[in-house]
Amino acid sequence: MLDTIQTRPSTARRAVFGVLFMCATAYASTTLAHEQCQDQQEAASWRDPRYGKLQQAVDIFRAEHQQTGGFSGISLHVSLSPNGPTFDVASGSTSFQNGKPICPDRLFQIGSITKSFTAVLILRLEAAGLLSIHDTLGKWLPQYPAWSSVTIEQLLNMTAPTTDYVFDTTFQSDFAANIHRTFSSEQLVGFAYPGTTGPTPPWQYINTNYILAAMIITKVTGLSYAEALKRMLFEPLQLHETITNPRCRPIGCSMSWPADMTNYPFARPWQTYRRPVLGTLWTT
Repeated sequence: MLDTIQTRPSTARRAVFGVLFMCATAYASTTLAHEQCQDQQEAASWRDPRYGKLQQAVDIFRAEHQQTGGFSGISLHVSLSPNGPTFDVASGSTSFQNGKPICPDRLFQIGSITKSFTAVLILRLEAAGLLSIHDTLGKWLPQYPAWSSVTIEQLLNMTAPTTDYVFDTTFQSDFAANIHRTFSSEQLVGFAYPGTTGPTPPWQYINTNYILAAMIITKVTGLSYAEALKRMLFEPLQLHETITNPRCRPIGCSMSWPADMTNYPFARPWQTYRRPVLGTLWTT
């Protein structure tokens, strides 16, 4: 089925600020970080005078904004052309307290940016003629009849009249009882389904929508969500440093949320649970 899907290999890479939300006190020496990470930068690049200026700019930005921004480190990749040069710079540490220096190969959990990858997979399947964004859940996921008229397009643009499992009290209780539990897609949708019978806002940010979209991807392709990402995006686009469920050695991973939530009222401890779709992607 996936043989009809073609992807043009891309040599372009990305410039990414990896922002870590950590509790605040002290940070590791940037000089130490530079010394430990320099072997990850091609010699020709770090000897380029622009490399030093870029490193200095990143160090200054982190020093000036890390307290107010609530992040302890930055990782930045700059590609000036397909043929180079490229610059990889990092500044700060994985934590304000006894953190390790951030190097360019350190992985960051990208959280709900994963939704963008889900949407791209859906659109690639539509381009291959395997589905339409105007298809309904009734066609692909008939086990949810209360949402049978919801279209894939509504899921992606957050206009579906669904509800969010993250606010369900049963889900919150189940997670609090075992913070190491991994929930399946079906379990997460089950916390939200069938939702409210009353009117819903014309637009609302609903995590459930992208769980459903990922389930459709699996139904159409016969692949797990992780395998679909690998075959349809990561491999053809040469995204070798973007992965799901990483083993964090020897590269190492950076945490996403602070241990102390006091200064981050928008974040809740139960948002750090293991999710199969929304927050599993990691990249440098």
